[in-house]
Amino acid sequence: MPLQMVVPAACRALISARSAAATDESLQDIESMLNTLQGILEAWAPHNAYISVQLERVQQERTSAL
Repeated sequence: MPLQMVVPAACRALISARSAAATDESLQDIESMLNTLQGILEAWAPHNAYISVQLERVQQERTSAL
């Protein structure tokens, strides 16, 4: 599976896991990983239309899951 598909999928998995985080420390770890992966998507987005769309979806899902 290409990396451009793995990173958005990993973001979605972390967004789902965020609701099940048992401790504040777990939640902070998840948020840190999400920030890192979202940063990767943001860096790629100007160069790849697919990544740009995936970034928008991740941002929307992240906001709506709060």
